[in-house]
Amino acid sequence: MKKNERIEFMGSKSAQKIIAAAIGFLCISLGAGFCVGIGFEAGKNFSASRESVFFAAEKPNDIVSFSPALLAFSSADAGSGIVDIVKRASGSIVSINVESTVTTNSFWGGLVERKVTSAGSGVIFHEDAEKIYIITNFHVINRANAVSISIDDERQAAANYIGSDRSEDLAVISVSKTALREADIRDYSVAVFGDSHKLEVGELVVAIGNAIGDGKSATAGIVSALNRNVIIDGVTLRAIQTDASINPGNSGGALVNSNAEVIGINTAKVSGNGIEGMGYSIPIATAQKIAAQIMNGGTVKKPVLGISGSNLTREILNANRHLNLPESGVLVEAVFHNSAAAHAGLRANDIIVAINGKSVATMEELIEEIQRTGVGGEANLKILRRFTEEITVKVTVRDANAGANF
Repeated sequence: MKKNERIEFMGSKSAQKIIAAAIGFLCISLGAGFCVGIGFEAGKNFSASRESVFFAAEKPNDIVSFSPALLAFSSADAGSGIVDIVKRASGSIVSINVESTVTTNSFWGGLVERKVTSAGSGVIFHEDAEKIYIITNFHVINRANAVSISIDDERQAAANYIGSDRSEDLAVISVSKTALREADIRDYSVAVFGDSHKLEVGELVVAIGNAIGDGKSATAGIVSALNRNVIIDGVTLRAIQTDASINPGNSGGALVNSNAEVIGINTAKVSGNGIEGMGYSIPIATAQKIAAQIMNGGTVKKPVLGISGSNLTREILNANRHLNLPESGVLVEAVFHNSAAAHAGLRANDIIVAINGKSVATMEELIEEIQRTGVGGEANLKILRRFTEEITVKVTVRDANAGANF
């Protein structure tokens, strides 16, 4: 990532801590780049700071350009057209409203709690005789006290937490059909899913969601790229890249193809000087698999060590010849609070050179062995401390998704 770029979650501002910081996911350093949680909080008091989103047309005299894909599908011979796509898909997409409590410093000293509201989106993917089930981003509902959904952006029904996978930034919530009837919410539908494996660069897509908390809206674009590895504060998501505008509040909403089939769950975008049209969606094939696991067990067990780190590259070795570093290994850059690594006594600047008797050269090798060990399993790490002291520590692998709730 370049100096002035950042990747932003486009969901609830009540969940500004990005998922990796919360769970201690094994990660690779972003170098000069940086990431911030971003979203919509009631009141819409946005400012052009490092923690806020830049709107492309926030001044009256700004020039707004139209996507070529939007112009093409506005013509009479453009098939069903974007209007029809939105009509067919919209009933399965919900606006999500979140209430949470944040603690801030008081003007008079000490800490004070205040309630905030924020917004996101979701997709109805299943129903049974009693409930509808909605998939959204984990960062939309993280730390929520209460969550409600709406189809028409007026009538609200309370939602309940089912489960989540923080490391994939996905969560499932439900709404009882009794609550829907009491709120007189009837015009909903279960989404039709496409095959994200068959997507091609250049295909038309429409992003539908609760942009800036103002209610459902649609933006159009194309699939810009496939299988992009997007690193957000250490969490790597394999994503669809699109130039359809994805704004605060769109998180958890749908990326829809020309057949009105959901092919992605919108989650993030890149912003920075001179950067436009780089939004990211989690492929629906991934989201469906995670949702099924959540529905079956309430969670997805994800073995995690709880560090951020980087490979000992040739550049690092050459720049630090005086330290007599090993030829390969993983440099621990940070140890996350209350993680498996923290409880085992790992420290920043430790170098992991082996795990369970196997030499480690890359983060990928370390992650694979942690996953092989599994949640609750024990792993022996051979580390180099202060560049000279070689020690072994025993780590009990933890679950990245333990304790997620609202």
